[in-house]
Amino acid sequence: MVFQLEQYMKERKEWIEGALRRFIPFEKESKGAFSQLYFAMEYALFPGGQRFRPILTLASAAAVGGNEELALPSACAIEMVHNYSLVHDDLPAIDDDSIRRGKTAVHLEYGDAMAILCGDALLSDAFYLLSEVNGKEGLSPDICCRIISLFSRAAGSLGMVGGQSMDVAAKGHASVDWEFPELEFMSIHKTGDLIRVAAMTGGLVGNGKPHQIELLSRYGQNLGLAYQIVDDLIDRDTFTPSFPSLIGVTESRERVQSLIEGAVQAAEELGQRALPLRELALYVLNRMDRAEPPSE
Repeated sequence: MVFQLEQYMKERKEWIEGALRRFIPFEKESKGAFSQLYFAMEYALFPGGQRFRPILTLASAAAVGGNEELALPSACAIEMVHNYSLVHDDLPAIDDDSIRRGKTAVHLEYGDAMAILCGDALLSDAFYLLSEVNGKEGLSPDICCRIISLFSRAAGSLGMVGGQSMDVAAKGHASVDWEFPELEFMSIHKTGDLIRVAAMTGGLVGNGKPHQIELLSRYGQNLGLAYQIVDDLIDRDTFTPSFPSLIGVTESRERVQSLIEGAVQAAEELGQRALPLRELALYVLNRMDRAEPPSE
């Protein structure tokens, strides 16, 4: 039987969006003193993109024999951290983007100050889900602490924010000023760390064995870097060093192919239950193949 990835992603996206509305009191709080903040948070989260990262969390929980529904708080936390980063990235002081997912960016809709607070709230509330809500769902304190530790490192100065700081510092500099290891290091942390943690978190929620968590880490590490290179191939930013500008289109595509092969191998070692992870990795590869490749 052929795995229906599109249907799988559609169903999980609906689960995640329903859970986000359960966990964040938009309807109640939007009528109170914090109304503008909650309006901005809802605007930032909905309508969402593909919900790729939280879907990875659910798929990873299932891959180790765990309960996908038990992984929903962690999956939502991943999505909240991701969206906080997008809200802050769009600000004039960073990327100064006016459009996000086909609509006006949060800072243009609600102002810079509220956009900053919206991002702050999404990040902070994510850790409430990882601690309080996960605890109520039955996760052990040890697992909750391990997940919080992974999130903190992946989202902070040693992970996503650290990578973004390199990106900001590189704005306006010619790509020849960069060596390949610097670009790879930035991409691993800016984009890859959160994807890797999305996979590992699902494994922890699903009570995966150490070797399974290691396979999920390897899967996520390969997939995360591939994801960033594909983004670079699809949307080349002339103001920031990118893989196509530094190593060329052909080698960038070859690296994506190699990384996806590594992710697929890790998924296959996890067994039949990891079929969705395998297909999600191939989805990233197909995303590159569907895009019109930029010229050298």
